[in-house]
Amino acid sequence: MIEHPVFVPFAGAHLAAIVTVPDGQPRGAVLLLQGAGGAPHSHRYRLWTRTARDLARRGLAAVRMDYRGIGDSTGEYGFDMREPPVEEALAVARLSLEALGVGDLGVAGNCVGARTALGVASRLRACRSVVCILPQALAPVLQEAKGSWAEGRRSLARRYPSLRRALRAVRGLTGYRSAAPFVPEVGAVAESGRLLILHGGTAETRAQLSAAVAALASAQGGARPLRNASPEVRFLPTDGATGLRPLETQAAVIDSIAGWMDECLPGGPGTSVRPGALRSDRA
Repeated sequence: MIEHPVFVPFAGAHLAAIVTVPDGQPRGAVLLLQGAGGAPHSHRYRLWTRTARDLARRGLAAVRMDYRGIGDSTGEYGFDMREPPVEEALAVARLSLEALGVGDLGVAGNCVGARTALGVASRLRACRSVVCILPQALAPVLQEAKGSWAEGRRSLARRYPSLRRALRAVRGLTGYRSAAPFVPEVGAVAESGRLLILHGGTAETRAQLSAAVAALASAQGGARPLRNASPEVRFLPTDGATGLRPLETQAAVIDSIAGWMDECLPGGPGTSVRPGALRSDRA
């Protein structure tokens, strides 16, 4: 394999990226998107570097990028969960696909990178598969609760830990779970591509995620066969409090991304994505 540094012009700045290319012509490419907080293209614990090299061994190119104002990218840093850097990721993805001469893309993202990955998938026809990595919170894939009551409830819980504990106890006794639905992009990707969600979290957030998947399946017309169902949920081996720090979590993330993309992108052992993949490629 070989690694190429590239700089992609974007809105008066330049986005830095590393493209890892396997020996021989790649059969597809995978864009790796980290979360907020200033992590560079290697990601924390060199997670993306290690993932890229595993993908290359499977015949897939990998693209690791720095968002504006981070690492080797120029420009001003500025994005959040409500306005993720989708346009930046699209610019890097399009140039990379053209340079590599491939037409099939997978995208994997952590935290706000997961929300960005969903945005890329909904905009780029070449995208065949998405992996959302959510070690702790579900905010990247669930719609935010709206209204003064929801905000007031969160504020009270932050101010009074005893109330927060009481609310958790009630949820445990009654089986109550938040009915927050997925963001629209999750349903769009699940309908026409392949979507994997990796989650650590807590017992409560795991139940929330399972409930959201069940609600989406119902909205799409009932239960689907387990095999090749989308979205597929896998729970990480450690809870969300430890994030990506445990070595077993890092290994699970790398193995899951590489195996999923190997299976989903054309030429892999289990390719089954419908022709046309996701959305139309809007400029």
